[in-house]
Amino acid sequence: MYATPERQLWMLKIILHFYDRASQVLKKGAPIYRVREMESIEDITRMKVRIPNDKIDKFEELFQIINEEFDMLEQDFTRF
Repeated sequence: MYATPERQLWMLKIILHFYDRASQVLKKGAPIYRVREMESIEDITRMKVRIPNDKIDKFEELFQIINEEFDMLEQDFTRF
């Protein structure tokens, strides 16, 4: 499947954003298995086939889902 340059940029942005958020939460003491269990990982690995060129807004939704998952994970580790 051909990916437009805009779609390619979004996919890269999603991957780097996940990496940055994971690095932050791991530094705060979260165990790696909690990051690996996140539901958004499947969405990230399949985004090339699940999000077509004409549905760029779906990347914004995925970006927000990633933020919500990491926000919840960070809350779990600020309680302790």
